[in-house]
Amino acid sequence: VMRIDMAVSERNPELVYLGISAQRNEFILRSLDGGTSWQLILKKNLSGSYEKHVFSLSPDDATTLYVGGLYVYEVTIAADGKAIAKQITDSKVHRDHR
Repeated sequence: VMRIDMAVSERNPELVYLGISAQRNEFILRSLDGGTSWQLILKKNLSGSYEKHVFSLSPDDATTLYVGGLYVYEVTIAADGKAIAKQITDSKVHRDHR
């Protein structure tokens, strides 16, 4: 495991997301009961970055996460718990450089 990130819903603190980066894969898990139980909702190579990383829950939509480093993905979670990741940035800007 290279990193673990957490996002908690401000409106519903029982809703928690974990992002676990390991060997080029990002695993995203969701808990609906404050962390007592977890469901794997996505396993994907999201091309993260070691220096700077975002793992953020949208303040307006608890079914949308923003995940990434060099590339940023919008991860949308459907009602059935399945997630779809869509890359929303390109590689022309290296986001971990200031």
